[in-house]
Amino acid sequence: MVTCFLLLLGMGWASFDDAHPVLQGTTVEIVEGDWGDARPEDIQKILRSVVDCMEQKTGVVIGENLRVESTGGPMVLYQRDKDGSYRIKLQVSGRYWSQLVYQFSHEVGHILVGYQPNPGPQEWLEEAVCEAMSFRVLRSLSVSWKVDPPFERLRGYAQHLSEYAVTMEGRCAPVTVDQIGVWYESHRSRLESNSHDRPLIRAFSRHVSTWLKDEPGLWKKIPDLGKGKGNPKETVAERIGRWTRGWKGPEQLLDQKMLKAFSKGPAQAESGSSKSQP
Repeated sequence: MVTCFLLLLGMGWASFDDAHPVLQGTTVEIVEGDWGDARPEDIQKILRSVVDCMEQKTGVVIGENLRVESTGGPMVLYQRDKDGSYRIKLQVSGRYWSQLVYQFSHEVGHILVGYQPNPGPQEWLEEAVCEAMSFRVLRSLSVSWKVDPPFERLRGYAQHLSEYAVTMEGRCAPVTVDQIGVWYESHRSRLESNSHDRPLIRAFSRHVSTWLKDEPGLWKKIPDLGKGKGNPKETVAERIGRWTRGWKGPEQLLDQKMLKAFSKGPAQAESGSSKSQP
């Protein structure tokens, strides 16, 4: 989830486009707050592991400080802090490491795709992709932590990350890939008016997660999602086209698959709507 604050009392904010110093690499800063019985140094190591995973997969180094709070989210603010840091707000307290990874990776996903104010009615698509990335990060870290955990106590915890991914993916009504277009038309108004309806959006996120697994090159295309600018009348086909313009190879086939899936008409949606109710 992303949100925009124009003014916060007592805190200075720079706009997303204001000039700021560029760091050599990405850093993670834990803001003092209600983290429960979790130690800030442990949280920092875990979130650093998430960043490393996502930057390696996408080939993008954020190169800025990620300032993370324990409450008020989960969301990443459009405005940057005066020093150029991104402000990420989570909603987690205690040693719920799976929840921590899930929330943080979703918000880092928004940064990697180049999130924008006023993204248009198809903002739900970005939410779906970020949700899919969080599923895959949970699964990736469930493997890597068994070998090289951020700290030793996590070696035995690693398996719980993939279990959490399965749990979160299951919190939706499953939709087969050939019914995506029907699903979209059945829920179009709901999707385009509430981009943060995760129980609904996850039906598509599950497929994006599978595509990220089957076509690792798709990770490198994640930053393309922020290309161009949305408009109030943008269709889902136009939004996908803005993301996938110029793709080649296996990713181009995925582009064609998505466009074909979303080409289902309202008449087909009506006949199949009962299969995709949440």
